[in-house]
Amino acid sequence: MEVPYTLWDHQRILLDRWVRFGPKAGHLNLKAASLGSSSLALAFGMVEIMSQPDKTLVLLAHEEGLAQTLLRRAKRFVEVAQESKTGYIDFPGYNRNRNDYIELENRSYAYIETAGSNNDPGRGNPINIFIGTEVAFWKNMGLFTALIPRLPGIKIFESTGNGASGWFYKQCCQCAIGKGTYHFTFVPWFVHHEYCVDGDVKLDDKTDDEFDLQNTFGITDGQLKWRREKIEEMDSGESVNGEDAFKQEYPTTWEEAFLRSGSPIFGYKVYNKIEQTIKDPIFQGDILGI
Repeated sequence: MEVPYTLWDHQRILLDRWVRFGPKAGHLNLKAASLGSSSLALAFGMVEIMSQPDKTLVLLAHEEGLAQTLLRRAKRFVEVAQESKTGYIDFPGYNRNRNDYIELENRSYAYIETAGSNNDPGRGNPINIFIGTEVAFWKNMGLFTALIPRLPGIKIFESTGNGASGWFYKQCCQCAIGKGTYHFTFVPWFVHHEYCVDGDVKLDDKTDDEFDLQNTFGITDGQLKWRREKIEEMDSGESVNGEDAFKQEYPTTWEEAFLRSGSPIFGYKVYNKIEQTIKDPIFQGDILGI
């Protein structure tokens, strides 16, 4: 059953930033899993190319299944726009409807492929709207070097975390300390209203970490119960620790999203507190005469 595209609160935050910073801005969106940011970015891009002629949208997914799902969704957006004509807005229909791209009647294109495909994204055209989904999982890192010069328009790179290495991780770290060239947005798991179950957690049953979550972020008992259930579900009992897996897929802070590449001996909180005490050296120089 199809329902109207109603935005969640965290989707409104993302959409506001994409619009507010203009048609040539670059965005890094670090997120928890299943928050609908890929679908939102696609809907945003489709509205842009349906509203303006001679524009090119390119969306690269990290795997073929997601690319095909998003392509079907893009085609449905065009069909729904045609079905809902009111006389005030005249959205274009198809000129061509292929397996990896859509050509609209206003000469705009939408190419939806995987980051590992051998095709030339956008077929050599300047890319007015670029969307990269789950970019932390892209295997071809050289793709960034080839793509960046062809992205004069808005650029949206979104992903969950995938360890403390790679292009996406480095860009997020730069942005977090105010040195990056992208607009950085982190969306934690607890902003989503669906990540909650009914019920309370007894006061003497809460761990120190759970008290910390509630005191720092205002997380409710219902959200704690959902978190407990998800950690239990993700724990394999062997190679995968449920709490570590939860932090990658459903991070509370942006740093947590990248913890899975290695588990620190003393834990993230200890390292974070020590890092806050680090100060710049009083003097830097060379030792001469040795």
